Amino acid sequence: TVTKVLALYGRDRALRTRLLAGARASIGLSRGAPVSADLRSVALAVGVEDGGPAFFNALLEKAKTSSDSQFRSEALAALTRVQRPEDQKAIAAALLSEPFTGSQMRRALLAARASPPSANFPFAMLRDNFDAVLARLPGGLAGQSAPALASGLCSGADKKTLADLFAANAAKAPGYERALAQTTERIGRCAALRAAKAGELAGALTVTR
Repeated sequence: TVTKVLALYGRDRALRTRLLAGARASIGLSRGAPVSADLRSVALAVGVEDGGPAFFNALLEKAKTSSDSQFRSEALAALTRVQRPEDQKAIAAALLSEPFTGSQMRRALLAARASPPSANFPFAMLRDNFDAVLARLPGGLAGQSAPALASGLCSGADKKTLADLFAANAAKAPGYERALAQTTERIGRCAALRAAKAGELAGALTVTR
């Protein structure tokens, strides 16, 4: 949506201020009007980015106790956007335990890989908790689905790091080969596009000098 683009990518300050206020009200941190349901996922993401530890902690606790599956999914996706190392550890630990399910963990991590601020988080969580993450992936096809969690990576070095991770854990992730090939191909395309854009920018700067 336009609001999502302006708030999360355009970083519109006035819009983010309004969304943060609505997000705070939605989780009981203020008395203002809660954000509307159609803007809630964006508002919660802004809240995690701008609301500090108090917002992060309150949202995580509300996600744990909420019986609203849609809210819980939106909250978990937002929580993965956090940048503070201690909070990243907290959301990783939460996703690996009750009351959250393996399906909820997977959806949150897949959402995170598509967002620039959190694109590396799913891989970092997989790397640091390989056995636990695979044990929670649903459907009995953990090995085949796990590589996709790293598809937000975007450098040649990332391709090697990912391949090395699965090579070292091959016995724990049967059937990973095809998904790994698809993911590393995607990472390679991203890296190539990034390099091309960097070259275009460098060329433009040279011309303007």
